[in-house]
Amino acid sequence: MSNSFGEYKTTIDREFAAHDRPPPRLRYAVHVAVLAWGREPILDAAEAGIPVAVIIRSIRDQDLRDTRRVYGPSHPEVQPHV
Repeated sequence: MSNSFGEYKTTIDREFAAHDRPPPRLRYAVHVAVLAWGREPILDAAEAGIPVAVIIRSIRDQDLRDTRRVYGPSHPEVQPHV
C-alpha cells in the first residue's frame, strides 16, 4: 500500500522502518513539529550527508510558517526563535 499524496511515494512498512533510524535529535525535531513530517524523506536527507543541524533548522523554519498559517500571526510561537 503506498501513499497517494505528494511526490514522495512510500509504504507503511518503509515509513515505520525509517522512524527509528535517524539520530535522536532529528527524531525529536520531527516529533515536535507543528504538522506531520514523513520520516523517510528526512532519513534520506540525513543519509545523503546533509548535516542534522541543517535539517532541524529547515524543520524549525517550516514550523514558523506552518504556525502562522494554522494559528495566525498573533500566536506566540510565530516569533522567530533565537
